Amino acid sequence: MLYKYVSNPENILKDGFIRATQLSALNDPFEAVYSSEGLKELASNFDFETGDEFIKYIDENKHKVGVISLTESKDNLLMWSHYANEHKGVILGFHTSCFDKSHPFENLFKLRMRNTNFLEGFELFRGDCYPVIYRKQPRYKVDMYDFDYSNISAEGCDRILFEIFQQKSDEWIYEKEHRITLRLEQADKVIVYDLEKISSKKALNDIIKSNFYEVEEIQDEVKHTIHLNKVLDSTSRELYASLLAELSENYRNLYLFKLASNSVSS
Repeated sequence: MLYKYVSNPENILKDGFIRATQLSALNDPFEAVYSSEGLKELASNFDFETGDEFIKYIDENKHKVGVISLTESKDNLLMWSHYANEHKGVILGFHTSCFDKSHPFENLFKLRMRNTNFLEGFELFRGDCYPVIYRKQPRYKVDMYDFDYSNISAEGCDRILFEIFQQKSDEWIYEKEHRITLRLEQADKVIVYDLEKISSKKALNDIIKSNFYEVEEIQDEVKHTIHLNKVLDSTSRELYASLLAELSENYRNLYLFKLASNSVSS
């Protein structure tokens, strides 16, 4: 069993959506920090990309990644305080069968569009759940040769982008964290407060006029909800998802994934 501490379980229990938290909203300021010099040395052993090309790819895409954090521990007082509304929230239990490595997306998440390969281009971000590695040194500083890179030419830059989210400082070891790391473009529902900032005005107008868009005014701000799982045309969905992922540096924006109905077991 893996657990998730939540302040308000409504999104998960009532609506069936779970958030993948983007880099700007994670509470560790050293999240996804790595040794660029170590990465360059590692990349010198590859024959298809240089270290500078890896670093450029990471800089362009690290804010388009989200993590779902789970834990082995259901009775940690610090985590009850930090993540469960100061002991007033709840813990949700996910049965380990949800994380079957052969079909993780099918078991934990609800498949969105039939006859659409929604993992195309995101093969590494397929819903696998891995325990976080805790070390003092940032990734590649001392461990650049500790992992198997024999398939790196096929995995490409996404391999590096994926794994920098799998390591944290050993100061966090008490959390016993396991992570599902996803691309935000895979989200089923997105809630943003700055929709007007997307780079395509035509797409903005199309979204606002669509039947998968909701708007709500709350005091002096506007909340925009885009139900990407209701976009029937796969090309349009891919475009809207890509544009919305570009807004992820706003920590308040939410990227939500539809859970399978039986994924929460306790």
